Amino acid sequence: MRRGKDNIDRQVQKLTVQTMRPVSYERKFVAFYDVLGWRQKIAEAGDDPDKILALKAAVTGWSLLSGSQIQNRGFKTQITSFSDNVIISEPVEGPNFHLLLFRLGYMQVIASWSGLLIRGAITIGDLVHDDLVVFGPALNRAYELESQRAIYPRIILDPDIGDTFGVLPPFMATEDGLTFIDPFTPLFLLNWRVQQERVGTSKVIDERQAGISIIRALRREITKPLGEPQWRKLDWLFRRVCYAFQADDRTRNYERKYLGDGT
Repeated sequence: MRRGKDNIDRQVQKLTVQTMRPVSYERKFVAFYDVLGWRQKIAEAGDDPDKILALKAAVTGWSLLSGSQIQNRGFKTQITSFSDNVIISEPVEGPNFHLLLFRLGYMQVIASWSGLLIRGAITIGDLVHDDLVVFGPALNRAYELESQRAIYPRIILDPDIGDTFGVLPPFMATEDGLTFIDPFTPLFLLNWRVQQERVGTSKVIDERQAGISIIRALRREITKPLGEPQWRKLDWLFRRVCYAFQADDRTRNYERKYLGDGT
């Protein structure tokens, strides 16, 4: 009994030392995203194991890619998630900003196949982010951008720091003054396949089939009864995807169903 108490005391002391150690902000790339319509998606999932798994993957998929603390050429990527909120940070001196953007795009595509839409923002700034806590001006800014500026299902870059992000990869787009990851295109899916071939993945993505899966999933969502705000966000993405993959008129056109109209 005494030995057990001593062990507990040591653990408490260790935790106290860790939490009371002086902390300074680090300058980091900070990404914040969440899943639009999360509460409704939980209700729709009910007890269906496959749908519950899709919800889980939307917020834990990043960690499943490479572990909760991804070591890329010596630079740590830190991840925290709560409900549908996900925070990802990397030191700005790391060489992996393009990889960060690619993985965020990857998460958007994977989520879309299950009818889940991701919205977020990326900034650069001061942050404390470890296994216990995450806070700082950069997180506040990323959350503000996601909730007030992104509007549609996209992950935008902070417009106030512009060139600070450096040269951007080709799978980015700009609209209404905002630059964002544009993963729902043949170009991004081709990049994805090249990455898979480079690391020797046994089964590489088929860009055409992946595009068809995206369109089908979005069409299922947009033909559900939707309120005006939800419909506008989804219609924006659906139109972009149909244009990118040159969908025919039969695919592009749909009959809108209004929430509460009984149809």
